[in-house]
Amino acid sequence: MLDAAGLFQHYCRCSSAYRVFAKHALEKHHGKWHLILYEDEVQPGNAFLGRRKVHAWYFSFREFDMHVRDENAWICFAVLQSSIVPKVRGEFSCVSKIVAECLFTRKLPNFASGIAVELPEPHLVQVELEDLQDADALKYKWDIKGHAGIKPCMQCNNVFMKGHSAAFVHASFVDITDLDWDRVKEHQATDLEIWAAQDELLALVGVPGMSSHRKTLETFYGQNANRDGLLACKELRPYIKPSRSSYDPMHCYFSNGIADIEVSLATNRLGELKFDFRAIERFVNYGWSPAETLQFSSDGVKGMASQVLRAVPLLRHFLVKLVKPSGLLVDEIASFELLADVVQQLQKLKLYSKIPLNEADELRRLQALHYTAFKKAYGAEKCVPKHHYSMHIPSQLRRIGIFLDAFVCERKHKLPKEVLEYYTNAVRTVLVELHAVTRLNLVQLDAMSRAPAAGDLVGASEQLDDGCVVGETAKLQCGTTVQAGEAILAGDYCFVLSACMKDAAGLQLLMKRYTFVGFDGHLAAKIWYDSGECVRFATDVSCI
Repeated sequence: MLDAAGLFQHYCRCSSAYRVFAKHALEKHHGKWHLILYEDEVQPGNAFLGRRKVHAWYFSFREFDMHVRDENAWICFAVLQSSIVPKVRGEFSCVSKIVAECLFTRKLPNFASGIAVELPEPHLVQVELEDLQDADALKYKWDIKGHAGIKPCMQCNNVFMKGHSAAFVHASFVDITDLDWDRVKEHQATDLEIWAAQDELLALVGVPGMSSHRKTLETFYGQNANRDGLLACKELRPYIKPSRSSYDPMHCYFSNGIADIEVSLATNRLGELKFDFRAIERFVNYGWSPAETLQFSSDGVKGMASQVLRAVPLLRHFLVKLVKPSGLLVDEIASFELLADVVQQLQKLKLYSKIPLNEADELRRLQALHYTAFKKAYGAEKCVPKHHYSMHIPSQLRRIGIFLDAFVCERKHKLPKEVLEYYTNAVRTVLVELHAVTRLNLVQLDAMSRAPAAGDLVGASEQLDDGCVVGETAKLQCGTTVQAGEAILAGDYCFVLSACMKDAAGLQLLMKRYTFVGFDGHLAAKIWYDSGECVRFATDVSCI
């Protein structure tokens, strides 16, 4: 583990690209920042080769706003070989505790006391923690029972595992397939309640004759008694709060999540009706620029979370346009349409640097409609714990104010995978983590120093007689890279990027304007007409 506070100072001092993120945060946000901590397991190479897996920890800041989607806004500061975790007393929860101590309590300066950075004026940065993880990481981090326990959600006091008799003991108790937020919102566990339960369990450890009683309480509270775990560390309680552990929307919906499951269920029903999946693929893949290909079977869509995300609106269009008119799969299509509405709202929320409360409420409304339709189409037995975990996302959005998911960190995994390839066959493994995490940051800093600046053209370009340089790809001030063929929606117009131009006035985007003329079967399938007009957009900071 590298000194995260010192690493943050180093990036601010040595990387002009990273200073852009930090300056933006200081200009737009006053007071404490919010550190976003993300952990995931990374395996280099082919997963079936059993090469060295590691846990990797990254951090960024909520105040970076839209820059948080940039891979370079995330710094990897800790790496641990997965094979070591089971040998640690307290296991992964103890590892998480040590990571948190290094961030907040072990030495000065740290993120709690404040970190001095020069941008170029000196500033003192203090932070609060907002972590992000999938349900499994949350389970091991806090050493809770998770979806395998009778009480599967740490944040809900009245939710029990699917079909368990405890759900029927009291009128306010529900099982995890009851997806009515109104029945659980008043029963959210406080940090004090969660810590008090852990303290009660720890008080019984080692007491003669109390082992059986303690295990019964562990089952009831949904926690394991762990003296070396994160929940037991009282020194960290001012900084690390279980109620601020956020469920990752990407894992809830797209990585073995709700959308992935429902795509599989829908394609399975299509397979039972003998639909030709090659014909479905031709329908959904037609006309993409640059060319993209989705592959379908009765088991769903082939690929990772990003393919599932792309598949949902396209499969919705196929179902509504070609299947719904025949009267087939009425309930299944109704559920899928509502799922696509939820996914569309999730994507919309990514566009806000400050999410309006009414948009978070709209997500909750759409989720409730989808849950009802899903249970009608497939039954409660097809509900999974992630259906419940996703109910917490609107509350997270209201608290954090920006949409955070793991897509950017999943993309960033390419870097540690490349670096770890050097160490997969190492005989001496004692210093593997130190070599890997150091090399990771050296590679990242080097790449950031050579990356194109905001407002630059990227890749091949051509210089015209008037001095204007024209290319197909450019990097905007907000850090986003755009390329010819991409579409931007704005009210009643759609603009398709034709070319990127740079002259003395700066970077400009040449767009073709399309006008909205109607719908093709459903509200999400908009039809656009080429107006024949070309429009130039300036890309200075004031226009973004």
